[in-house]
Amino acid sequence: MATACLAAMSLTACTTGGSPNANDGGVLADTEGSVDAGGDSKSVDGGQLSCTGAYDINANGSVGTLDIPGVGPMSGCFAATLTFSGRPSELVSGTCKGGTITFDRTMSSQVYSGSYSDQGMTGTFTYAGGTYSWRATPAASAPAPTIDSTIALQSVGDMPGRRAALIQNAFGSTTLPTAQSTITANVQNPFPAFTNISRVDQYVATMPNGQINTSNLYVAGPTSLNRMVILDPGHQGTCDWTAFPPTYRMEIVLQALLDAGFSVLAMNMPACGSSAAHDQLFASYGDTAMRYFIEPIVQALNYLDAHEAYLSYDMAGLSGGGWTTTIASALDPRIELSFAVAGSMPGVHLVPGATNSPNNGDAEQNNLDYYALAGYLDDYVLASHGPNRRHVQILNFNDDCCYGNPEWTTTAFDFQSYYGVDWSTYLKNYSAALACLQTQVADMNYSLVVDKVATSHQISPYAQSLMLSILSR
Repeated sequence: MATACLAAMSLTACTTGGSPNANDGGVLADTEGSVDAGGDSKSVDGGQLSCTGAYDINANGSVGTLDIPGVGPMSGCFAATLTFSGRPSELVSGTCKGGTITFDRTMSSQVYSGSYSDQGMTGTFTYAGGTYSWRATPAASAPAPTIDSTIALQSVGDMPGRRAALIQNAFGSTTLPTAQSTITANVQNPFPAFTNISRVDQYVATMPNGQINTSNLYVAGPTSLNRMVILDPGHQGTCDWTAFPPTYRMEIVLQALLDAGFSVLAMNMPACGSSAAHDQLFASYGDTAMRYFIEPIVQALNYLDAHEAYLSYDMAGLSGGGWTTTIASALDPRIELSFAVAGSMPGVHLVPGATNSPNNGDAEQNNLDYYALAGYLDDYVLASHGPNRRHVQILNFNDDCCYGNPEWTTTAFDFQSYYGVDWSTYLKNYSAALACLQTQVADMNYSLVVDKVATSHQISPYAQSLMLSILSR
């Protein structure tokens, strides 16, 4: 039986081979199944029943094994309260913590059914005729964000329909626009001292409601791999790439990509990355404001498809550019390798009381109608699925803006108290759920990287080197 890899963001248990494990701080997935517990005895004699290792009801009922065929051994328990209902009229309660279930009285009925609850999970189970069956799901009452409490996408078959629904939400159509950017070739190079640039072309995307986006394609040469990387700097507050704060290292990354032989489409977010303008877009145009963040990329790729012959399109971005990288890659599978640096984090948006958290972001990062269709976990899945595709999420441990360890617990909002785990454990939880799904879905390649070299909100030398290494494929 396939195990659903659904993240319960508030828990500290994890999934190892699809079965819960409270010992290594991962994620407790929705699970279901049954297993022949073996033996004829239906009694558990009070005291302790270990759920570490296998679950085999033996003569004295005190120790056994639970080894789920096709899933693996259960190697830990929930920190939960369990209530057992025997037939005809026996009630037994117990607790499960630290790998051991403790019962407060003898269980002697032939058939048991029951339930358990934890801070983020509820479950039901039966034990009859030597078979233990269970179903565990996130508890409706658990502290959880409006989005990202689960991974909705569980198979390849789920993805086309979900992508079409997202495109419908943003564009009003189930397919991406076919319009092409307007190109002005050989414009003045903003970086005359940069090397390996054969020319600079200006790309202008004209969109509904008078929205216009301008970007530059730096064409690599004389050394060229005939590949193109989209690079998005995020919320810079200016479209002048020469004016970006040097600590972000965007100019350095641009030159490094060019030196490696990649042509680079230097994008700008709407309104040159103005947060206030982004919020106003959604206030004015509702859900379809999302298109103004993605369509400039789509139009540029449409033009390149028609007029150029690049071997691949890849993308990288910082901050809001990292967010754009994730969403654009989720919606447009033409983007193969994608690197989102400090751009998003599941479970920190649309959290009650967290509006003032530095992790909350702008309207595009919190539009419920979009993320109700696919939360960030699902966007990571869509961005990472397909032939030759990979999505790398990079979060800076020492980020001084957002999504790093310092922003996990602030005076504005304490996510550690909300979820009951520290930043590193939380990352381990949701990445474990995605890793679980990755074992079940062909052509899915997602990875989470914690960058401890970065000293601030930036694409660090380490992240730059990692990107170039993966891009070299």
